[in-house]
Amino acid sequence: MDQRKIILIVLLAAAIIYMFVSCGGTSTATDDDAISSAPAFESIGDLPTSTAKVVSAETASSLSALIKETATTGLPFGTTTESSFTPGTSSIAMCETFNEAKWVLNQAAQGDTILCYVQTVMEAIAADETHELNDVNIYDGEYHTFNLSGSGEDFSAPDYIKMKLETNDDGYITDFTMYACEDDVQMMYLNQTIDPVTGEFSMTNISAHADGEWSGSESASVTGYVNNLGYFEGTKNLIMDFTGEGSGENDGDTNAGHMVFTQTETGGTLNGVMTGTYNSEDDTYTNKAFAAYQIVDGNSDDDYSLGLLALGDGAAQYSFVGESAEYGDWTDSGTESWNGDTTAVETSNDYTDAAEAGTLLSASSISTPSFGSNAIDCEALVAEGTINFTTLGVDPEGSCDELNHEHINCWEVLGEDES
Repeated sequence: MDQRKIILIVLLAAAIIYMFVSCGGTSTATDDDAISSAPAFESIGDLPTSTAKVVSAETASSLSALIKETATTGLPFGTTTESSFTPGTSSIAMCETFNEAKWVLNQAAQGDTILCYVQTVMEAIAADETHELNDVNIYDGEYHTFNLSGSGEDFSAPDYIKMKLETNDDGYITDFTMYACEDDVQMMYLNQTIDPVTGEFSMTNISAHADGEWSGSESASVTGYVNNLGYFEGTKNLIMDFTGEGSGENDGDTNAGHMVFTQTETGGTLNGVMTGTYNSEDDTYTNKAFAAYQIVDGNSDDDYSLGLLALGDGAAQYSFVGESAEYGDWTDSGTESWNGDTTAVETSNDYTDAAEAGTLLSASSISTPSFGSNAIDCEALVAEGTINFTTLGVDPEGSCDELNHEHINCWEVLGEDES
């Protein structure tokens, strides 16, 4: 297959599915909306996550009318393997989309994972009367700083966390703020606000990373209404921005994007734009997509797992513009629909009209995430105690839901010629 086409499909996949969970937006709920049960959270362990499930409610927006329950299983993110695709019939775009969606789920859940680590250890400390931090009141509305140690080879926790919990007169949590540092460098800022009366929820997560030959930053914000189970009711609205820059062999390569996502119990819409350079800035691209799709939720109880979410039927309107010194320039646009159970490309489905009706974003909507006023001096942090996972007898990784990072080689599995 022509290399330019490979690049196009991979970038389409990334643009279509930068979605599913964790990344904020502007709430469509109104003052007349009501939730089934007020979120009376008294413990840090009760706090909801940005990747929490969405359930139907009276507050559901008209978006629900767009979502059709068509696929029955879809492609589960926790169990799909190469054998799920059939050479000659499966869609290469669907396969690459699955890879990108799974990657995004992992990236989007980073803030949730750190929060889960903290929830796990704080609950263990509260249950251990002999622990040196057992008498620390983390609900006093003041900042508390802790040193974290005991990370194993399979997971890495921050060196320091600085956190504050605020409650109302009834003792219900209204605000949670946390900073995380590693090697004296800030890696995360997280803030949750919860209205215990209306259930109105907002969460902001800003992170920075430097991994090998890539560095960058991400910001995610989520708005919606949560109930006492920590589930979103009606609609989850989210926005995500990201930037990345390569070095070494990737010197000159960049990427940046802006994604607007809305999720209901059975589906959602996404509007995204991505830009970047590669081949040491010789080549550039701008990719846009508006997608409507089905989310198949295989969870059946309160032990919610991202791995049981699946990508179902869907369709996306897309636009590609690129310049390449090696492959030439290109402009490509259209709408692609797919079957979530068979992975086959479809001429049209229940989502095609919604995808075609979308208005694509401009690259000018992309912003560069930064800590800004939420930056802290990590070198100046002084811990009031140490939390050692090993001596505390807890396994944060085993207690916190994370997807595996297995990648499907779509081109090899589906027999496409990359030459």
